[in-house]
Amino acid sequence: MPGDFPISKITVAINGGAGSPPDYNVHYVTSSDQLPATLTAVVTKFKNFYDAVKAYFPNGQIFTIGAQVLSMETDPPTVLAVPPQTVTGTDFSGYCPPQCAVVVSWKTILASRSGRGRSYMGPIGRAGETTNGTPTPAFATALQTAANTLISDLTALPAAKVLYNEQTKAWAGVTSAVVRGGSFHTQRRRAVK
Repeated sequence: MPGDFPISKITVAINGGAGSPPDYNVHYVTSSDQLPATLTAVVTKFKNFYDAVKAYFPNGQIFTIGAQVLSMETDPPTVLAVPPQTVTGTDFSGYCPPQCAVVVSWKTILASRSGRGRSYMGPIGRAGETTNGTPTPAFATALQTAANTLISDLTALPAAKVLYNEQTKAWAGVTSAVVRGGSFHTQRRRAVK
């Protein structure tokens, strides 16, 4: 992606998890423009990402993709008029503990802390957990496939998932994703700024 493409912040609100307030995943993207049609296409790619793994999230858990979309090109960031899209979990077998998540590690060409990002995917339904308390291999595989597809589908728009530092305005394009499905990780809960 050329360096002069604008950066947008896409917030995904996760509601309906057992014993937890709303959770959030925040994604940054760079795209050819910030027109509603372009960003709606970007939000659709993220919807497809969450849709690909909805079978591993509890029924009633709702992901609102694009709950807020901001242009990071202004100070303060401005709200962009992009309609949100939703995905609902389809696992009826119950909930894992609410702090359990599987992590998608987003990687860039930078071999430093600023060159890696994480998305905590949770709370998880029982369909995503083995009897010994680890994520199912099927869930880890589905999540890895969804992450790889997201990266390639955004590239075709043209757009890209990026890691972005709001203080320095520095960013790096995500080139790959790694899902380590051998164990659950504890979600970090932060308020959306």
